[in-house]
Amino acid sequence: MPRAATGYRPLLRTPGAAAFFFTAAVGRVGIAMTGLGLVWLLHARTGSYATAGLAAAGFALAEALIGPQLARLIDRFGQTR
Repeated sequence: MPRAATGYRPLLRTPGAAAFFFTAAVGRVGIAMTGLGLVWLLHARTGSYATAGLAAAGFALAEALIGPQLARLIDRFGQTR
C-alpha cells in the first residue's frame, strides 16, 4: 500500500517554504530549551531535581494557560513594531 506523503520533502519543494520552515524552526529552539534550562539552573542552585521539576512543570502549565490568551490579544491588536 503506497503512502500518501513521504514527509516534509514535497512541502519543502514549494517555493519559499523551506526558508520559512527553517527560520521558524530556529526561532522556536529557544522556546523548546526553556524547560531544560530551568531544570539545569534550579538543580545547580538548589541541588534538587524535585524542586527543578516542579518549577519547570509550573512554567509549562503557566505557558499552556497564558499562551492562548496572549495569542488572542496579538490577533486582536497586532504585534508591536
